[in-house]
Formats: sequence, C-alpha cells, structure tokens
Amino acid sequence: MDNPERTTRTEVAVPEKTVTAAHISGAHATAILLLFAIPAAIAALKLSGSVAGDWLATWASFEQLPPELRGRSHYLMLAPLGALLVVFTRLTIGIRVLGPFRSVLLAIAFMTTGMVLGLTFFGLVIAVVIGVRPLLRKMKLPYFGRKGAMLAAVASMIVVATLVGLAFGLKDIERVVFFPIVVLTLTGDAFSLSLRREGFKVALWRTGATAGLAMVIAACGKITPLQQALMHFPELILVMLGLILLISKFFKLRLFEALNPAPKKKKKSSRHKQPIPTPSTSVQEEVAVAAP
Repeated sequence: MDNPERTTRTEVAVPEKTVTAAHISGAHATAILLLFAIPAAIAALKLSGSVAGDWLATWASFEQLPPELRGRSHYLMLAPLGALLVVFTRLTIGIRVLGPFRSVLLAIAFMTTGMVLGLTFFGLVIAVVIGVRPLLRKMKLPYFGRKGAMLAAVASMIVVATLVGLAFGLKDIERVVFFPIVVLTLTGDAFSLSLRREGFKVALWRTGATAGLAMVIAACGKITPLQQALMHFPELILVMLGLILLISKFFKLRLFEALNPAPKKKKKSSRHKQPIPTPSTSVQEEVAVAAP
C-alpha cells in the first residue's frame, strides 16, 4: 500500500527559478524621472529670455565666480562626469579598473600636470611600488607602517623630480609638484593589493585600464563646449546622477568582460582540516563482539 504522505510530496512541483528582467518601483522611477525633468526645466527657463530665466542664468551658474574659483568648480563638475564614465566602463563595457574613484582622481591630476608628464610620472610610481613592495614585505611592517612608507616614497619622488627640474631649467618637470601625492599613493596601493591577490598580469591590466580611462576623462574635461555647458548649467549634475542610476539598474551588460585576464589561482592552504580518523579493524571487531 502506498504511503499517502509520500504520494502527496511527489505531486508537489517545485517552481523553477526564472531570470526576470530588471524592474523598478514606481517611487524609484519617479525619482529618476525627476532627475531628468528638473534640470531640463531649469535649462529651458534659462534659455527662455524671461526675467526669471535671466535671474537663473546669473545666479544659478558658475559664470559669476572669480577666475581663481572657476577652475575649482570645473573640477567639481568633472567628478560626476568621470563617475558616469567609470560606471559605464565597468558595468556596460565590462572592463575592470582599480576601483570607482581612482580614474577620476588621476584625470584631475593629468589635467593639472599635463597628459604626457602625468602618465610618465605615474608609470615611475608604479615601478617604484613593484620594487619597494618586496622590501616592505620582508621587513614585516604593520599596515600603517607600510602605507606611511609608501606615502613618503612617493613624496620623495616628487621632491627629486622638482629639484631636477629646477637644476636644469626644465619647466615641464617642475609641474610634477602639482601632482596630488595622495592620488599617486592610493593608486599605487591599489596596484599593490591587486598584485598580491590577483597576480601581476591582472594588476597591470587594471592599472592600465585605470590610466586609460583617466586619459579619456581628462580629454572630455578639456572640450571647450562641454566646459561651458557645465559651467553655465550646473544642474546637469542631476542628469549625470540619473544616467548613473539607469546604467546601474538596466545596462549591466558587461559586453567585453571576457577581455579581462583571469586572476591567478590561489594556492591551497596547508592548514587544511585533518580528516576524522576511522576506527581501525581491531577496534571495529571489538565493538562487534561487545554488541549484544
């Protein structure tokens, strides 16, 4: 006779997992829509020629800032544009970089020092990280000691390059003094971390992709019409935020993720769990004899 409970269990079908398309709630969709609608309304009002539009064009833009602050505001508007390009590169294209911020920071540094000089000095810093890293590991310094030593090493490179530029009258090299030390140190630290966890090939790939993306962001920041648009319409920062949200939600395609090199295989730890020893044959026989 069949067991009724077993029959009931076999009749119950387990629903299969299906891959559903990305969806968004009504409140979130409204919020994203407002990120595009509000800047469009403000920009249309500025261009209308009305009294309110002229007032907005004067006081809701960076045109009235002093020249020394206008450059800073340009970098401020470049940051969300760089973040948009980083999100598009990582999620839609699928190319891995050294984190979400370093390309933007490097782009601002390249705009300060110049593209060629910035890339050259950046390559020297990565070479120093490769050379100094084994020494710091042998010294077994704590975390703060390693990072402090790396910061001092990068600062010493900038000092030496500046002094060489002064001694030989090389004005271009003197611009290295404007290179943000923290940006170089953070990027070098990220390279070192990727080198330790994923291997030299992956670390070099991600660092090259980060520098290449920084060059693209810096090139975009030097486009004069784009500069003027960002200065006159700072509300475009809301549009960039909306695009970041849309890409993150609906365009995670990772089209060329196969181009990323595979990380190195982790070595099996020697501290594996010892298998539980099975009782010997003699012990098993004794237990069998003692059993009633």
